[in-house]
Amino acid sequence: MPERAERFEVGIIGAGAVGCAVAYSLAKRRVPVLVLDRGGAGGGASAATSARVWAHTEDPPDVARMIARAAQRFPGLQEEIGPVEFLRTGGLAPVLTADEERRAQDLVARQAAAGLSARWLSREETLRLEPALTPLVRGATYSPDDGSVNPFLLVRRLVGAARRLGAAFSFHCGYVAVRSQPGGVALLTGRGEFWVRRLIIAAGVGVSDLLAQVGVSLPLRPVFTHFAVTEKVPPLLRHTLSTMRQQLSGEVVVEHPREGPPVQCEAAPGVLLDLAREATRLVPSLGPVPMLRAFTGVRAVPVDGLPVLGAVEERIFVVLALRGIALCPLLGEAVADLVLRGRAGAAFERWSPARFREVETNSPSR
Repeated sequence: MPERAERFEVGIIGAGAVGCAVAYSLAKRRVPVLVLDRGGAGGGASAATSARVWAHTEDPPDVARMIARAAQRFPGLQEEIGPVEFLRTGGLAPVLTADEERRAQDLVARQAAAGLSARWLSREETLRLEPALTPLVRGATYSPDDGSVNPFLLVRRLVGAARRLGAAFSFHCGYVAVRSQPGGVALLTGRGEFWVRRLIIAAGVGVSDLLAQVGVSLPLRPVFTHFAVTEKVPPLLRHTLSTMRQQLSGEVVVEHPREGPPVQCEAAPGVLLDLAREATRLVPSLGPVPMLRAFTGVRAVPVDGLPVLGAVEERIFVVLALRGIALCPLLGEAVADLVLRGRAGAAFERWSPARFREVETNSPSR
């Protein structure tokens, strides 16, 4: 260990919602913890999101159940750290074609069988709950438990609460070099050198590079989600929809996920046009409303679609989830348990990164 390095019991790389939730959970347990980020707090995927807390159409069902459990913890978390604009609005996923209707009804049947709060609404029921939708809607899947949160407030409150409990943060530290050492991990950054007994990597798209430094790889694929934000309008949407939601301030956030090469919305009028068409197809009254800004969020997603939570070395752990905002109240406690007690709980065993090593071991030799 370099003599000049600051020492901490646990280090976290990544100051998004998940990393900050883990830091808060560890700080509550009086564990000396350091959070590093090459940018600022919540500047990655946590900023480029619609921040839906949404479970009822998520697949596979065990991930949906986890999101539903996490959603139940938001009110308590909000009481602890301060208001984060958590709203349980109910969630609607409208459908416009017969094909979409068949798939949606099949999904509802599977989710309900898995114990999730999901049901099918007829056209009349859908329009009664959400009058702003197009009269061409055929129906919708629905859950009263879905909603949204303000991601910027969430990260800010988590950082503040963790700091009050003694957590340290180092932002804008640039590239982080990770070096495994006897008894711990050395971290070399533009802001100084640190030494931690255990390291948690919660850096989103930066996970691959950080793991490669310690000789570990995970099979990941990029998912790009494009967003557009309208100017403020009077209250229009009563619920969180599958592709849009209205913020308390009045803006409507529209989203559209894509896989493949990244496209920056600011430089791609076609993408922006797709978002506008999606919005007005579902909510015709948005037609004349100007869109003020557009942006793209990128996430690293395991090829099997499941989150990752577990050890990749004796002292190095990784946590990666496509729905990090929605899952962060649950992941914060689970990762703290994993690092301090050696086990996150039986419900998380399927998320272990060891599943990829098992696939490699069981693959036929070439």
